[in-house]
Amino acid sequence: MLGVAMVGATPAEVSASRVDRASARTFLVDATAYVRISVRHHLQLKTAVRAFIEHLESSCPGSLAHAPPPIVEHALGAPPSKAGMEGTPAQRTTSQTFLTMALGELKVVGYAPIRAPALAFANELPHLHWTKPLIAHTLADFGHSILATLALRPPDFCIDARASAAIGYAASPPEATQFADAFRAATLVGKGRSLPELANIVRPFLAHDDNTLARFRRLWSRAEPLLQINDATVFRLLRAVFAPHS
Repeated sequence: MLGVAMVGATPAEVSASRVDRASARTFLVDATAYVRISVRHHLQLKTAVRAFIEHLESSCPGSLAHAPPPIVEHALGAPPSKAGMEGTPAQRTTSQTFLTMALGELKVVGYAPIRAPALAFANELPHLHWTKPLIAHTLADFGHSILATLALRPPDFCIDARASAAIGYAASPPEATQFADAFRAATLVGKGRSLPELANIVRPFLAHDDNTLARFRRLWSRAEPLLQINDATVFRLLRAVFAPHS
């Protein structure tokens, strides 16, 4: 059947097809294995995230309660409303820095239980061979985003929040700003793409009888609810530091 399908194709076209097909299959096999490992560790992931929030609740509750509300660009939630507390531009920047820092730390601690497989998966992506540079860059960027996130070393949130509160939130400590900037950069590298989006990008290169995509999709449909950091978790995090505590 393969010989019939390739009638009229040039040697270069046949080679390109084989290269892309092999890489597409490798990507989906690796992605499936990575998701399967993540699912096996989903309870540790939830525990790590919960422990981080509990640390904030016990160590510095309401540490940003008197800061103006940050401009929320995150899709999962918003801090408590603070109408009439807009603050100065510098104070709003400080609040946004701490919001980004909190969400970044949440992401970092969520990776902790699967650090080794995440590193292995991310390092594999730039080494896949594609005949289309756009595909190569897209998958490599996703891997670089994971690697950049795993390389982040969060400062102590509570120490930095208290230091900023002491000066009326006029500025955030340098290490807080650096972490927030680095987390934003790591997120931008991947352009917000998800594994299912990448799977759809490589789908055209698969052979008609290849079921690796179907296997990945079945697994992802079960895995996504387990691995997602939900709205309630994000709201709890934001309440821990932005809401007043008695």
